[in-house]
Amino acid sequence: MRFLRALGALLRFPLLKKELVEKANRRRTYIVRVAYAVCFFGVFAAMNLGLLRQASDLSALLGNGARIFSDAMRLQMIGVFLCLPAMMAGLITHEKERSALSLLLITDLRPWRIVLQKFVGGLVPMFTFLLMALPMSAIAYSLGGVSRGDIVAARIARTTRRGNQFTLFLVF
Repeated sequence: MRFLRALGALLRFPLLKKELVEKANRRRTYIVRVAYAVCFFGVFAAMNLGLLRQASDLSALLGNGARIFSDAMRLQMIGVFLCLPAMMAGLITHEKERSALSLLLITDLRPWRIVLQKFVGGLVPMFTFLLMALPMSAIAYSLGGVSRGDIVAARIARTTRRGNQFTLFLVF
């Protein structure tokens, strides 16, 4: 029974919940998501417009899925590297400016849990950005030239890059 109580206490994330609710209530969150989507889909369409013009009919596009998939993944990586640091930069500072950091430090949360929950709270909006590539991945997969392994490998590569960014976040 003590083990279950300890496990329940370990899996509670009150600061993460607070962070996500605050972000959901901000208008800025949705403006940034729409701006990212417009930029992402606009640049993606511009990159692949030449491919559509070259094809005499839709059957000529078959086999070009690898190119479309690599364009989508390249755009996602550029978006992550440009947006994630800007979104994560002020997480702890925001609490300090509101004079809430000292209140957080006197709670039963350990400092590493505070940092971890703030970090995950900053990553969740980025996951919604990454979900925008799913329609492009589906189109590329249906055109051929992309295997399920390629899609899984791209997901693993993005997860690894996020892990590297997490390490840099902790170091600096």
